[in-house]
Amino acid sequence: MDAVRRRPWPLPQLEGKNRMKPLAIALVILGIAGLVYGGLGFGRNRTTMEMGSMSASVTESGPAPVVAVVGGIALLGGILLLVYEKRRAS
Repeated sequence: MDAVRRRPWPLPQLEGKNRMKPLAIALVILGIAGLVYGGLGFGRNRTTMEMGSMSASVTESGPAPVVAVVGGIALLGGILLLVYEKRRAS
């Protein structure tokens, strides 16, 4: 009896030029989503002055730069992988 273990389902085998393409496409999609989401801002109300029953508040808004930076890096990485695969295939 052989000691060969069979998988209950076959794993897809990516051959040749398509090995990195799914990862590159996923990075491009995540990068675009990160840039779109990173372009959105957030608002925060802050009370600046209170005088008796009256108060003044200011709404501060700002972008979420971490998401945009990570999205840009993912987009660049995905594009570089796609270009690398095209050059390697030819």
